[in-house]
Amino acid sequence: MLIKLREDQTLSLEEEEDFKGFCIRTENSKVDLSALDAITERIEDGKYWLDARSVIALSRKSTEKEWLELWKKGPTRLRWNKVPLQVGDLAPDFELQDTSGKSVHLRDFWRNGPALIMFWRHYGCSCGVDRANSLKNEYDDYIKLGASVVVIGQGEPERSKEYSQRNGIPCSVLCDPTFSVYEAYDLLEGKPSQIVYDAPDEYLHIDYETGAELQKSRHGTDGGLVDSPWQLPGEFVIDQKGIIQLAHRYQHCEDWPTPSMLIPAIKEAIWESK
Repeated sequence: MLIKLREDQTLSLEEEEDFKGFCIRTENSKVDLSALDAITERIEDGKYWLDARSVIALSRKSTEKEWLELWKKGPTRLRWNKVPLQVGDLAPDFELQDTSGKSVHLRDFWRNGPALIMFWRHYGCSCGVDRANSLKNEYDDYIKLGASVVVIGQGEPERSKEYSQRNGIPCSVLCDPTFSVYEAYDLLEGKPSQIVYDAPDEYLHIDYETGAELQKSRHGTDGGLVDSPWQLPGEFVIDQKGIIQLAHRYQHCEDWPTPSMLIPAIKEAIWESK
C-alpha cells in the first residue's frame, strides 16, 4: 500500500503489487522532503517507510486543512429541526472503533450499569485538555458508583490513541469522524462567541485570514487546530435499560458538568434500573 503525499500536503492511498507493507511516496519533486526525512526512513528517492507516528504527523496536515475549510464555511447546525433527545428517551446505540481499531457497541457501556458518555469537541481544543484533567480527578468517583465512562471524539483511531495517551484520559475513547453519533445525540455546532468566547475580538470573525492566523498561533503546540472547529461537546448519563437520565449539551466549550451534577444523575440511573 502506498500513501502518496501530494503537493498540497494532502494524502492519497494507492495499491502497488510489488511493494509489501506501507510506504509513502511524494507526488513530484516540488514537495518539501525535509519533514519526511525527520519522521520516516528513506528507502530510495521519493519513497519512505511509514510508521504509526508518521501517519499521525502527516494526517495532521490534512486535518488542519479540513479545519480551516470548515472555519471558512462557518457553523451549519445551529438549531434543532425536531425535539432533541432528552431525559426519558432511549439512547441511540452505535458501533464505533476504539483506539485499537476494534469495533465496539455503545450499549456495551451501559449493559451492566450506568454509563457516562462524553462527547469531546476536537483534539486541538485546549478546553478538551482541561476537561481531561478534571476527568482524571473525578474518574474514580464515577467508577466507585459502578458507572462506565467513555469518550467519543472526532478523530480516527491513530490520532485518538495518541491524544488519549498524551492527555492521560483514563477511560475508553471511541471514534466518530463522520459525526454520526454527535448528530444522533442532537449535539449542535456553536457560533464563534461560543467557541472562542474568551479570545480577542478579531477571532469572532469567520473568514479565512482569521482562521489561518488562529491556526498559525497554535502550530507546534498540543493544541494544533484540527477537525471541526464548530462542534459543541455534550455529556450524557444513561441507565442500564438504555434510558437517558441526564442530557447536558455545552453552551460553550468550557461548559462541562460538575461532579455535583453527574454523581446524582448516576445514582438516579442506578435506582431507575432496579
